[in-house]
Amino acid sequence: MTSNPDLPRSRPGWHTDPWNPSRLRYFDGHEWTGTVAERSDAPSGHSPQQPAPQPAPQFPLGQRLLHLRALPQPSDIDVACLVEDSRGRALAQIRLAPSSHGRQMALYRFGIFSPQGVPLGYFRRTAGIGIRDSIVVTDAFDRTLGRLRRTNNFWQRFRSSAIDMTLESAQEQPIGHTRVSVSPETRFSEVNEPIYDVSGLPVGTVRRQWRYVDTSVTFFDYTLECTHPTVEPTPQLMLGIAFAHYFYDRHKVGGPLAIHSNF
Repeated sequence: MTSNPDLPRSRPGWHTDPWNPSRLRYFDGHEWTGTVAERSDAPSGHSPQQPAPQPAPQFPLGQRLLHLRALPQPSDIDVACLVEDSRGRALAQIRLAPSSHGRQMALYRFGIFSPQGVPLGYFRRTAGIGIRDSIVVTDAFDRTLGRLRRTNNFWQRFRSSAIDMTLESAQEQPIGHTRVSVSPETRFSEVNEPIYDVSGLPVGTVRRQWRYVDTSVTFFDYTLECTHPTVEPTPQLMLGIAFAHYFYDRHKVGGPLAIHSNF
């Protein structure tokens, strides 16, 4: 959340960022949030007398700590999770979204939606022959911010279900790395996976906790805790990493994404 004396007198929505007019910032009806997006009508260049502004460090969805809570259904027909802050306030919901035009490589596309239904971004899982499994992270306008690329070789995949991932910018430059533990069959085992920047310093951690649900399917909650604010696209990719823990556990354990073998 971000405080500012000039708050718009309107319902929640996207408004011109008071700190950077070339982009939009989301107003939740009470205060400015840390969620920003580039304006589609912003000028592509900057005058020589005015250097391009440097992106301000921020947390994912403006929060140092986020909880991703699975939204189970009795028939286990949906894949969705709720994103909450440290006080249990709902910030967003991540759920399946229709594939956008021209995205032939998308196996699954998930939207990040505010409580009012406003899209905040998308996660698109892609895979294909000769192409490594990856999750592409896009903004609210479906423009690529970066990707989470799987780096396990064949023998590593054969020996372990854990997924090593590199965080990449939209220009495919490495900006960090982490590991996604995929072990839903060991529901009480500790999952505490650090996220590192390109220099090897930790910028956050994803933890997993089993939650009892009166179904035959195993569900977990996930916590993303950041050590400090980071510049785009790292905050969006870190949220993507937390979602990847949920997604790959669901992929292996049941529901519409169920499989019954190592992948």
